Amino acid sequence: MAPHLLLAGLSPDGRAEVDTAAQAVGCTSRELGPDEELPSDPGPEGPLIVLEPGAPSPWLADLSRRKSLPGLIVLLAEGQDLSGSSLGWGACEALERPVTPARLERAVAKTQAMLGLRRERDLLRNPVASLPLIQGSSGAAKRLAQEIERVAGTPRTTVLVQGPVGTRKEQVARTIHLRSARRQAPFVVLRPPGVEGELSEHFGWAQGGTLFLAHVARFSGDFQAQLLELLEQLSSRGPQRPLPGEPDLRLIASSSGDLEQALERGHLREDLFYRLNVLTLRVPALAERREDLLELALAILSRCGAELGRTFHGFSGAARSWIEEQPWPGNLRELELAVQRAALFTTKQVVGIDAFGPASEPPQAGDGVLVPQDRSLRAMEESLIKRTLAEENGNRSRAARVLGINRTTLYNKLRQYGIA
Repeated sequence: MAPHLLLAGLSPDGRAEVDTAAQAVGCTSRELGPDEELPSDPGPEGPLIVLEPGAPSPWLADLSRRKSLPGLIVLLAEGQDLSGSSLGWGACEALERPVTPARLERAVAKTQAMLGLRRERDLLRNPVASLPLIQGSSGAAKRLAQEIERVAGTPRTTVLVQGPVGTRKEQVARTIHLRSARRQAPFVVLRPPGVEGELSEHFGWAQGGTLFLAHVARFSGDFQAQLLELLEQLSSRGPQRPLPGEPDLRLIASSSGDLEQALERGHLREDLFYRLNVLTLRVPALAERREDLLELALAILSRCGAELGRTFHGFSGAARSWIEEQPWPGNLRELELAVQRAALFTTKQVVGIDAFGPASEPPQAGDGVLVPQDRSLRAMEESLIKRTLAEENGNRSRAARVLGINRTTLYNKLRQYGIA
């Protein structure tokens, strides 16, 4: 998803510079209206806020009262320092004028890395919000948990995470990072084919932390050559601490396919294969841990309730049987999407089989199930709120009770979706 910028209180020249640079690097941007509030938490996907201290702004008083504003980029005049009241806003990054595409791209990347780190720290404090990767009592789940703990204890060792599609290999890598000595530093993700240019630009963002390479065999030959050089630098240093200017990070790579086949087909360099294949962690498919299915689904439902501000009391007997009978070829990703959609479709606290719908077609409206045309989570939640308000004749107190949330949460969501 392309980063989205909210421009708050920029001078006309500053706004023009940011708009031009944003268009050049593929960001979207819009000016925040004077009656709009600054978002208190941009979340892992943004939006990022660009604010210019010297320009008249209706948000400066609000900012001065805040201890921090995640996702804030402060636009500064050339040669100006990020100091004074700006530090009180907890700005992630300074963007110096004149704004060039390269400067904006660096500021956005660093800000997103900081937001990612903040999100990871929140996950450590709030286990309900984390993905239930190692939830379960099966032998496969226990082995995965043991392997993650073992690998996390070796913060310099390169790791290769392999497993079928949908097993959440990136989240396995994040869990390793969060349980390692590098947990306070950034976790940076690179995915092909969008990554070009010098690898040093990317590992600079991950300095001290973890650099995760998704689908490693799909990177270009030039990028693989740079990656090999980085691995040689990391391995040649041994246990010694890096010198100033040297890379200091752990590299974790992932693959859903057979890397030996990629090697035979010329998609992966042989020397890179042997450098990566030092410590391999295999993530099992759900077919190998079927006894964990219900426990995983309940953990996902609990997280959905926390995110939606609703209370769920598990699944009906029919829904439990359905979950345990499905083959789940898409693994944990497919199970997560199914439970998330069911949580949004239903108006009940006990999620029934009707919320999942027939396996081959979307659920039908009726019997407590809501079906918007747009199947995104945001659209489904908005549809659920609108439908409940209509059924309760616009009575917000009753609608909040039906939805299982308090009135303040409902009012916040009404403002979020622009529902009058």
